[in-house]
Amino acid sequence: MAEQLKSFTCNYCQNLYNWSYLASINELSTDKNSLQKEIWEKELVRLKTQQINSTNQQVQEQLAPQINNCLQQLHYLEIQQKTGKEYVCQKCHSKFQVKKEVVKFTCDICQLEITGLQLEGHIENYQWQGISPRKWSKFCQACKDNRIILANIYCPRVSDGYDGWDTQRVQFDCDCPSTNDLIPNW
Repeated sequence: MAEQLKSFTCNYCQNLYNWSYLASINELSTDKNSLQKEIWEKELVRLKTQQINSTNQQVQEQLAPQINNCLQQLHYLEIQQKTGKEYVCQKCHSKFQVKKEVVKFTCDICQLEITGLQLEGHIENYQWQGISPRKWSKFCQACKDNRIILANIYCPRVSDGYDGWDTQRVQFDCDCPSTNDLIPNW
């Protein structure tokens, strides 16, 4: 019981962390929670339909972890809804950046011209609007609080990447320029 009080689950990456890794506790927007729940429910239906329609056993086995991930995300969203709080670890908090000076910019989400702090990061849930999770986007604080889901991808701006098949090169999930791309491979 005491161990449970010393840890928290990040609402973005769903990893269990010690309280020392807590970056912020935010009040949860009910609109954002319902939007995330709707997205994960649609993804769950899509994956289950794909699994049912496939006759290939290997494809069905590959879809099982993705379906479990959707179920886990829906479970965390239900917990979030009950607590009304959003816990963010330091790693996920650094997945978006804030330009410290007040600037005038057009938000990629609401398309409004905003004067204020500009947030930047990878956005997961606006592909229908033409915003790819692989592209770096700029958005306002209101959209971050109420509309968007930050993409959980490896980006050279906010992470060290992951080891892929090519052991000589660190891999990233996005199209952001990497420092490895600038260094010639002699």
